[in-house]
Amino acid sequence: MLPGGKFCCTRSKLLPVLKRHTDGPEPPREPGQPDAAGAGRTFSLGQSRHARWIAAMVLFVGLGASVLAALQWRGYINDQQNRQVQTTTLTAGASLSAAVQRDEDLVETLRGVVASGATITNAELQELYENVGRTDNAGIIGLAYIESVPYSNLSNFEAQVAADPPLGYASHGPSVLQAEGARRQYCLIRLAAGSATGAKDLSPQGAKELATELSSNYDYCSGQYGSALDQASATGQQSVASLSEMLASAHGQQMSGVAQNKLLDLIVPIYQPGLPVNTAAERANALLGWADGLFSPLPALAPVIGGSPDLSITMSYRTSAGITQVATAGRTLTHAFHRTIRLSADGHWVAAFSVIPSNASATVQGVGVLADLFLIVLLVALILSLFRSRNKALVSIEHKNRELEHRALHDTLTGLPNRDLVLDRAAVMLERAERDLTAVAALLVDLDGFNGVNDTHGHRTGDELLDAVAQRLLAELGPSDTLGRMGGDEFVILAEGPSIAAGADHLAARLLDALSAPFEISGPDVVVRQSACIGIAIGPGRSAEDMLRDADTALNEAKSSGKGRFTVFEPAMHTAARSRLSLQVELRAAMEHEQFFLVYQPVFRLSDIVPVGVEALLRWRHPLRGVVPPLDFIPLLEETGMIIDVGRDVLRLACEQAKEWERRGLPIFVAVNASAIQLESEEFSGDVHRVLAETGLDPSRLTIEITESALMRDAHDTARRLATLKAQGVRLAVDDFGTGYSSLAYLRQFPVDILKIDRSFVTSMTTSSGGMALVRTMLELARALNLETVAEGIEEEAQLTALGMEHCRSGQGFLLAKPLDPSQIELFFDNARPRKIGATVGAT
Repeated sequence: MLPGGKFCCTRSKLLPVLKRHTDGPEPPREPGQPDAAGAGRTFSLGQSRHARWIAAMVLFVGLGASVLAALQWRGYINDQQNRQVQTTTLTAGASLSAAVQRDEDLVETLRGVVASGATITNAELQELYENVGRTDNAGIIGLAYIESVPYSNLSNFEAQVAADPPLGYASHGPSVLQAEGARRQYCLIRLAAGSATGAKDLSPQGAKELATELSSNYDYCSGQYGSALDQASATGQQSVASLSEMLASAHGQQMSGVAQNKLLDLIVPIYQPGLPVNTAAERANALLGWADGLFSPLPALAPVIGGSPDLSITMSYRTSAGITQVATAGRTLTHAFHRTIRLSADGHWVAAFSVIPSNASATVQGVGVLADLFLIVLLVALILSLFRSRNKALVSIEHKNRELEHRALHDTLTGLPNRDLVLDRAAVMLERAERDLTAVAALLVDLDGFNGVNDTHGHRTGDELLDAVAQRLLAELGPSDTLGRMGGDEFVILAEGPSIAAGADHLAARLLDALSAPFEISGPDVVVRQSACIGIAIGPGRSAEDMLRDADTALNEAKSSGKGRFTVFEPAMHTAARSRLSLQVELRAAMEHEQFFLVYQPVFRLSDIVPVGVEALLRWRHPLRGVVPPLDFIPLLEETGMIIDVGRDVLRLACEQAKEWERRGLPIFVAVNASAIQLESEEFSGDVHRVLAETGLDPSRLTIEITESALMRDAHDTARRLATLKAQGVRLAVDDFGTGYSSLAYLRQFPVDILKIDRSFVTSMTTSSGGMALVRTMLELARALNLETVAEGIEEEAQLTALGMEHCRSGQGFLLAKPLDPSQIELFFDNARPRKIGATVGAT
């Protein structure tokens, strides 16, 4: 077995094959001329009959084998088609889910801000709109808050709108009262934020109509708008309606600009916080208004459907009232596979896909295999029956043998030498270089982000790109060089002579430059830009396996530095790889000899700067290196899976220490970090239950911290596991909040108690103009969701003062206290006294 798990024939078996590839085929014999083994051999009549019987038996067996092979091939192709359809559907569904979720999050953000009771102007809403969501994304047109206004409050409302008009445009038409007369209740625009980029595809007529609808004098309680608003407020759920249909009903005509854009309205009711909303009457009493979002789904469909003529999509929204079809994209397909999936947004979005797989019909291919095998069997039968044509049969068999030998040593896609043949050619090249005292080099080429090509354009395009890359690389090589494919998107070049006369690094730079030009795949419609990294090993002086191993080590070094780079192997790289392996061995020894220990960083209540809890932090006391920083070993613990055992010990030690503090009269809350690998383990919840039972710690005093990115790795399973943990009574915190992308819809599903704002946002409060706005938004969202907040990394007085002004509940950082040993924690808490912001506790 070769490095990388590849099997290779032995050198004694491979060299004769290589010799035939090098020296060329044997000279053909004259027709009718027997070979040495068959010279002078004749056939009798009995032998002829015997040959015919053999031919008949082979024909019978071959037909049976052909049928079985055809059925097996048909099943294989059908399975490949289903896999392709599943991959296409899941990829497109994930893209649509992300686009829809982003749009729904904007509406939920507006709902949370209004429900929190915070005073906000239209200008501030526009700023929040631009901070929370990228308004230049296609599909997002605008947000609005429609307020339910009693007749008695109409004059006051119109005065507010006059002072703070939606979208910054004051209405010049008649007021609602003048235009429609006195009514009991009105549904009027109070706040609105818009995106000129999002509305760029509207026709002038459509834009004019929408401007009229956004006027603060337009009453949404009338007509079909009133029905849509009533449905949302009565059910307490989001409702979706096709805006093109609503406008046609309201005005008696079809608006071309809106109809072409397939606009839709997302309507979410907003209720007074603290009031019950369990029944329709309670919801009507608590109603403040509605958050309204105007979106077009077609821009989200365009990149999914683009470049895929064999894909069509229909998006719909399902509620108990029925199904609303909101958008379609792609042409009508025949003989297509159909799949319908539920998009992971609010649970009501559905996408129906029609896909034509790239493979031909499984039945047709099965019949084709049957026909091919049937012809082969007939050919064998004919050869056996025509026993006098023995020379032709031998030539045919020899040709097949050479074809099989070629396939065994060459890549089936590109026709290049495979790993086995490359290793033997490298061995020959190194022997020649040592004999002639010439320079040689192995260059390992790996394409950057090649999987993205397969995911975006399909595996057929990926195969065409690999073949095109091979052709470009060949064009840059000399006649004595070898280009091979090691597998996947990895190529190897064995170079010598003029190709590396100026140095192997010059050849690598030339290869990268050749690959930098765009690739036109399947015509000019698909253009791919593909970069690569190259690892270089220079010989002789080593074996073929060692040279390729060193090139692979250099390649890993190049890829770790970025894309489009090359690196020449140095012995230090091999030393680094061995050091990584050595570190892994040392970590296992650290677990066995209990070299890991915990320190605890206090968490403070910011209103009076009093410590209320601690966060347990892992450290490693190395017998020679001393205390090792966590960033030097925790990533390797997670990569190797050892974090599960280490995390179990951390949980036990932290709970035992918290119980010990409780016995000494210090009821301290303790927080323990859990990695994504721990959370994905089905045993984690059992570990927490077992540790709490063994230590006797009150579950409410334990907080499990999970990073935001870990939460979103598999949101459905994560929500289930968190619910199991929450049922045990522990508190759950989202660590490093803001560094990942957790949608508000999912955040509501997770039973979390605390949001820990990442230190990068706390730092930006005093270093960038938008930093304060982002932290303020996070705090408002947390209050709207009734979650506690903890600010991490407080290191400056200005940060502490700003957090206090924004009413952040808790915080931690070196300004307040560094991580401490357990004995120091007791003394620290005993000496803690309430303080005001501005008289902080010094770093200890």
